[in-house]
Amino acid sequence: MEMEQEVNLEEETKDSDDDFLDSEEVSRTIAVQHDETSPSVRSKKRKNRSDEGFNKAVGLITESLKEISKDLSEGIKFDMNINELSEKIPSVILKMNSISQLEKFKALTKIRSDPITVQNFWEIEEGDIEAWVKYILEG
Repeated sequence: MEMEQEVNLEEETKDSDDDFLDSEEVSRTIAVQHDETSPSVRSKKRKNRSDEGFNKAVGLITESLKEISKDLSEGIKFDMNINELSEKIPSVILKMNSISQLEKFKALTKIRSDPITVQNFWEIEEGDIEAWVKYILEG
């Protein structure tokens, strides 16, 4: 009988140890799961994803602004060039003898009102400018 009690005692001790180990493992698992899903960990993960998205958006906006800035800069340079060329047109037209003073003023107004016409004015050969101005006045 004593032997039986010893065996029973050993089994109880073993079961108790197993229960303790199982409960320790469960509590460790729960702790790990708790760490992974705790509000602070979830918040950090969410924040990191949010920061990545924000940084990507900032990068895209920056690239767009660079392109827009480049286009605006080119447009400003074009406008400045056209203005500079426009300012030189009167000295050429006012020297023309084949058109009246009134026609000169009309030609100046018409030519200087369109950037492409201003460019064309300076691309015409010097000997053909008077004929081209008459053409512009007729059209």
